[in-house]
Amino acid sequence: NNWHIHKATKGGGQMLIGVAGRGWYQEEGKQTRLKPGNCAFIAARQMAQVTACPSSDNVFRAVMLSLPRCFVSEFYHTLRHDSFTYDGMGWTGFSLLPNRPEFQSLFQSLRPYRDASGTIPASLCRLKMAEGIYALLNTDRRFFITLFGDLIDGNLDILDVLNESISNEMSWRAI
Repeated sequence: NNWHIHKATKGGGQMLIGVAGRGWYQEEGKQTRLKPGNCAFIAARQMAQVTACPSSDNVFRAVMLSLPRCFVSEFYHTLRHDSFTYDGMGWTGFSLLPNRPEFQSLFQSLRPYRDASGTIPASLCRLKMAEGIYALLNTDRRFFITLFGDLIDGNLDILDVLNESISNEMSWRAI
């Protein structure tokens, strides 16, 4: 896969889970090995690439779930803000997530769609994005700043949000 920047310019990010094979996540000065079952979060604006391991006999396969800023903005307005603290720094770059049931179930429930090469309905995609955000927030409160920092600071361009589509935010990738 080529080096790329995750397209959301404010807020958002992407989650992935390794499904088969072995892979590498690479960003400037950092490299992390990925294997089936590993779940990770990649912050928006991060220059990165995901590749198969050169020594691996298998292609690295992953399920990717984007968290676009238009959805993140909408989600933010449904939260009770008094239950979150805004202090400190958010995550930047890549975070290998702990092996917790909420991350595993987030992606396992999509297996029938992947196995049938089916299209995921938009309503299910939105549900999975919300589930992913809740799982991140319940794992580490620093994800609050990573996901919603631009909304808290008032730096979000509402015209960008209105023009952004949330279709095709989930994909199966063979790398």
